Amino acid sequence: MIRDALTYPVRRDHGLVLAVGVACFSVLLLVGPLLPGPAALLVMLLDLAAVLYFAIFFYSVMEEATAGRDRLPLWPEEVDGYALLRQAVQLLAPLILSFLPLIVLRVYWRNFGGLGETIWGAMAHFPGVGSLGAFGRDIPVMPLWAVWLSYGLAAVGFAYFPMAMLVFSFYGETAVVNVVGVARSIRRIARDYAPAVALLIALFTGLVAGIRLLDRLPELIAVPLSLCLCFYAMTAAMRVTGLLYARNKERLGWEPSKPPVPEQVAG
Repeated sequence: MIRDALTYPVRRDHGLVLAVGVACFSVLLLVGPLLPGPAALLVMLLDLAAVLYFAIFFYSVMEEATAGRDRLPLWPEEVDGYALLRQAVQLLAPLILSFLPLIVLRVYWRNFGGLGETIWGAMAHFPGVGSLGAFGRDIPVMPLWAVWLSYGLAAVGFAYFPMAMLVFSFYGETAVVNVVGVARSIRRIARDYAPAVALLIALFTGLVAGIRLLDRLPELIAVPLSLCLCFYAMTAAMRVTGLLYARNKERLGWEPSKPPVPEQVAG
């Protein structure tokens, strides 16, 4: 399962599909800052639409995996504004809910201590994020107990997120807040679930470290390479999340059992 997720983004023609997305988004991020006010605002709106569009694509990666298929979905062709928002929520809502305690702590202190200074500092260098002045890195220092608490909440968020995504896709947003139900589902497939969570943490850590290194390069090079890392990490993360269900759907028991095939009666 882990090897499958790591090789999936670069398998056969998959890399070409992802390269198209990287190229299109790179153009938006590189051209936007060069345009005058009204045009730059339009590009910012296009950036937001692109993020929602890519969220739909990454969600479809998980759906393909849950169905047990190996193909990489093509880019969505016909998407209206409502579909963009609805399907983006399907990806973003479980993410926000999983890390909500950590987000609250981040908002309260405006950092995660040493962890937040590293992660949020790297995020500030990511194309388009550094311009958000509200998230500056000149932030107060948290007490030591809050620093360790933030590490613990981050681990809990990573542990909750894959199952939250699966539960959301089957039962909707209200089921995600059923912590007891989600925990029971995690316990049923703990043997596969723990390596998947470890992979998510490794992908995120590698993404942050890679963005920090690429920030030293000229923007014309750093933006496409940063997006390559981001697309790879997201595709692998959604793939392993979907595989969790494909490998353990009988243990989870979310789908109704098929009726037994009646025996043929000899004529």
